[in-house]
Amino acid sequence: MRPQILNYFFVSVDKVKGIGPKLQSLLANLLIKRDFHRNIVVKDLIFHTPINIITRIKNPDISPNIKDRNVILKLQVEEVESIPKWNKNIYRIHCTQNAKPIDIVYFNVDHRYIKSQFQIGKNIAVAGIAERYLDRFQIIHPKYIMPANDIDKIPESEPVYPLTAGISSKIMHKIINSCLTQLPEFTEWLDESFKKQNKWLDFKDTISKIHNPKSSADVLLESPYRLRLAYDELLASQLAMALTRRNITKQKGNSQTSPNELARNFLKVLGFKLTENQKEILKEIFSDMESENRMFRLIQGDVGSGKTVLAILAMIKSVESGYQAAFMAPTEILAKQQYEWLLSVIEKNDISAYLSVTLLSGSTKENIRKQILPEIESGKINIVIGTHALFQDRVIFKKLGLIIIDEQHRFGVRQRMQFSDKGQKTDILLMSATPIPRTLSMTLYGDMEISLLKEKPAGRQKIETRMISTNKIEDVISGITRTIEDDNQVYWVCPLVSKLEEEFADEKEKIISVEERFEYLQKKFGSKVGIVHGKMKSEDKNKAIADFLNKKTKILVATTVIEVGVNIPNATIMIIENAEKFGLAQLHQLRGRVGRGAKKSNCILLYGNSSGENSIKRLNVLRETDDGFKIAEEDMALRGIGDLLGTKQSGFPEYDLAELPAHKELLFAARDDVKMILEKDPELKSERGQALRTLLYLFEYDQQIKLLAA
Repeated sequence: MRPQILNYFFVSVDKVKGIGPKLQSLLANLLIKRDFHRNIVVKDLIFHTPINIITRIKNPDISPNIKDRNVILKLQVEEVESIPKWNKNIYRIHCTQNAKPIDIVYFNVDHRYIKSQFQIGKNIAVAGIAERYLDRFQIIHPKYIMPANDIDKIPESEPVYPLTAGISSKIMHKIINSCLTQLPEFTEWLDESFKKQNKWLDFKDTISKIHNPKSSADVLLESPYRLRLAYDELLASQLAMALTRRNITKQKGNSQTSPNELARNFLKVLGFKLTENQKEILKEIFSDMESENRMFRLIQGDVGSGKTVLAILAMIKSVESGYQAAFMAPTEILAKQQYEWLLSVIEKNDISAYLSVTLLSGSTKENIRKQILPEIESGKINIVIGTHALFQDRVIFKKLGLIIIDEQHRFGVRQRMQFSDKGQKTDILLMSATPIPRTLSMTLYGDMEISLLKEKPAGRQKIETRMISTNKIEDVISGITRTIEDDNQVYWVCPLVSKLEEEFADEKEKIISVEERFEYLQKKFGSKVGIVHGKMKSEDKNKAIADFLNKKTKILVATTVIEVGVNIPNATIMIIENAEKFGLAQLHQLRGRVGRGAKKSNCILLYGNSSGENSIKRLNVLRETDDGFKIAEEDMALRGIGDLLGTKQSGFPEYDLAELPAHKELLFAARDDVKMILEKDPELKSERGQALRTLLYLFEYDQQIKLLAA
């Protein structure tokens, strides 16, 4: 049961003054990143921290010095001019400061607003950016307009938040500060000496300071306020994992015993033998399932190492033991591919009489959903493959014995544990195609048993990897022309979505975006070229990949959105432009999208002319080996843990307040702190232990609390 003192943190935002249904909907789209299944609450608001700060100059003289500066001015209204243009009204309000002219400009606003705010002769206070237009200064759509006597009410500094259309930083700051006034006092969970050593404030004071910064330094990742909050989140995560691991291994589960006849028949239908590595891990999985204790295991398997086969065999064992099994994929495309593949295999054999498989995703039509949901609840359907749709309350299982989550890092710990509530003491098997050095994975995923799947099945095509300078791009074009003529397909990956992105603005060499490369290739190959990237609507992404899968397009220009969950055997060439901008593990993932059929495949790493010696050395590692675990170790050795944990690197968990690699040292400190805490107080009964329980609830690790109490 959640501590009463935290109740306000979990009040729905529709109870907050100033938040109506429209604003609530906008806030939900902005703030709910992963746990989208729940309502937005006060905690989501106060954990939405600023990324910058606006500072304003108060009462400067109107002179060239104010150009492009944020200013607060006391002005007199002289004239209101309405200029009709393009079916819209432009209002230019001519004002003065000590006889010096400056205009206030509005585009397409209601005339009643203009009339109410700007009466001739009235003295007003305004705040905004002063721009030069022709021979006059102007402020377009001021952030503040109020009577001149209220000029002191305009803040000279104001935080800037990540936003969405329809919400301003001004509104965000106002509603968050409204929430902050009602936060309760509670016992501190950090050691007092540790706080003093780091010069950190109490939690409540820290939250208040970060939302009311005095300078840009207050909102930086390394500011004491951000560090304090990041450590709280990492400490909660590490403590939750430690408790989960300790308690799940002790918790009685469902002993899923069966003769494994269905699994053996399934392998016969597949027509290939498991590798020794696969056999070893399958034995671990089956042993976990047959044990009286719950399974909580992560399979880290390299690209093409055969994780899916092990997952299917585990589901078949669960069904043969009298249970249901669920497989959750990160994308609809991957879920559909897994469903169709499994269906095609089981229909070749009499095992289809025992396995009833369905697909459930966000795009499942309501009439089909109404048909399959009762069959899942009755147990008639015993294997469900789907996406986040499996989280829905409407999805009820009769006897769920096994949950498999693919690309598990894309689902938070809370989501994984919430999904497990669909059954009673359900076994959980997680999979990740991103090899991570073991020392690091034990910190990030310390709540699980970890199996490493390194050996690839026999017959898997080796992908030839070549490095080519961007100067020779026409040679690459000639090569893919021949590839298309041979009825093969090509991926072309770029690091940026559009030419407007500024992510690499400080680079000496131009970075080609997906949109630019798409336009270039379309001129040469016409409608044979498709495009897909993360900023597209879900249905448009699905269509682009479906067209590529069905050979309607021959070249798919993409960002790393295709790195996981796309299995197109006819694709034989992977071109990665500006390859030096990617992490090695991510390049290895992208390379794994080809070589999935019987044909010889190639990966071409296009590198820029200004690439340094270290960049070339890194890319050479990829050319010399296809061992993902070795690549991960080399990547860490060459770039360090910080870059390996960087935001461009796939395969790592996301946080709300902490950011890796900036806070990597906090991650390791939190891990060590948890070890000492549980050694001294394993049941968290001390005063600090009780406060740490509050911390777990605050960051919504409720499932771990349940395990602790069990």
